[in-house]
Amino acid sequence: MKKKIGILILFPLIISMYGCGASQDTSTTTTTSTTTTSTTSSTSTTTSSTTTTTVDAKIFTVYFVDVGQGDAVLIKTNAGAGILIDSGPSDASNKLINFIDSLGISYLAGVFLTHPHEDHYGEMKDIIKKYPIGGFYFTNYPSPNSSYLELMNELVSCHVNTKEVDNDNSGLINNVNWDIYCPTHEGFINTSSDVNDNSMVIKFYNADKTDLLIGGDIEISGISHLLSNMPTSNALDVELLKINHHGSSNGTNQAFINATTPKDAFICVGAGNSYGHPDPTTLNLLSTNGINVYRTDLKGNITVSVNGTSYSITTSK
Repeated sequence: MKKKIGILILFPLIISMYGCGASQDTSTTTTTSTTTTSTTSSTSTTTSSTTTTTVDAKIFTVYFVDVGQGDAVLIKTNAGAGILIDSGPSDASNKLINFIDSLGISYLAGVFLTHPHEDHYGEMKDIIKKYPIGGFYFTNYPSPNSSYLELMNELVSCHVNTKEVDNDNSGLINNVNWDIYCPTHEGFINTSSDVNDNSMVIKFYNADKTDLLIGGDIEISGISHLLSNMPTSNALDVELLKINHHGSSNGTNQAFINATTPKDAFICVGAGNSYGHPDPTTLNLLSTNGINVYRTDLKGNITVSVNGTSYSITTSK
């Protein structure tokens, strides 16, 4: 059974350091009170009213943000908060932050970093400085990169509540459920790319079990271990799949498609990138399996509006 992690909140400290996101009340219940005191009597009359905002547990919106050659996926909950998965490369700041602001999101209830590669965390420092963050989730796999160490220090400086997670964790953020299926706590070593194969594989879903799976840059070695350690045969069965590793040839195979059975797939990739992503073999695999493909290099920002068991997809191009 997965270990449940409740939504994390900012430490109860006043953030006085310049550049850090301020604390914010995220309650969906508002109480107002009005007090009237008579001028001719010592008797006071108090009227109170309570208004509760109902949040539909079946509605959320997913945005695959066009940040060039990198990953940035944003979920807007029906309560108005954001859940961010990766931030794209370091030159994507204006695109990502401007996009978040355009949606009216001022609070990130959860931020997930799939793995410590710069094209996935390059703008995390700017995000941390600008927005209050309920919780920052990351894997235990280390990185010696100075920019990654700076990110870890920024989290400490801004008093962001952090949590290392592995394949035994799950939680709930504003009625959006999440389960983590990879990596193992020990981590993978001696694969073709240990950093990629230790990517967080995370599923988000609503009360009607409309699912989105995001696997960072996990490659074939990590996928093989992932598929052999599923708690149930249909644990990874989803409607929406973010294709691993920007559509590279070693990020998706038929076994993975058989396990996930997506209807629609999304590739976060930069136009004309030097890696040749997405690879033609991956695109052919998706086509052969009858999966609709949406690419940020061709379609720009991609929006998936989830309402219960149904959803609709729109693009900016």
